[in-house]
Amino acid sequence: MKRFIYLLIIFFFTPLESSVIYGGDAINESHFSIERVGFKAPFFLTGFTTAFLWEDVTGKYGDPVTVTEKTSIGAITKEPEKYLNKIVRVEGELFDVCQDMGCWFSIKDSTGAIYVDLSMGIKFALPKKSNGYKAIVQGLVTNEGGKTAIKIKATGTEILGK
Repeated sequence: MKRFIYLLIIFFFTPLESSVIYGGDAINESHFSIERVGFKAPFFLTGFTTAFLWEDVTGKYGDPVTVTEKTSIGAITKEPEKYLNKIVRVEGELFDVCQDMGCWFSIKDSTGAIYVDLSMGIKFALPKKSNGYKAIVQGLVTNEGGKTAIKIKATGTEILGK
């Protein structure tokens, strides 16, 4: 809907044509010429392209986030055995979002950072432009490969904004 509104604004506020004055000097005004130049198509196409390249990444991805109790990322990484195979809710800033399919990312809060797997994007994926956005992630804490491989397998994510 935002893209549609953006397109309407670009279309209606773009002039149909504009006057351009060429040449001349103060002594001989006859060298001035006024030429009509059409502007609607180039400006509209620029706005049209911008509207579709601009991507609003805020929203809900995957299953709804139903866990209400927030868990700090530092608590999970400090005592992983306490959270292993449990569904948790973490909140923080997205970074290092997969640029191929959006099928994994990392999230950080004031206590630490953790890798989040989206199972190769089978159920859902995040937009590649999500880096730097605040988000809520719900998922299962897993341990694949030892204490250093603690991660969250996300079931749902809400991107809130910057």
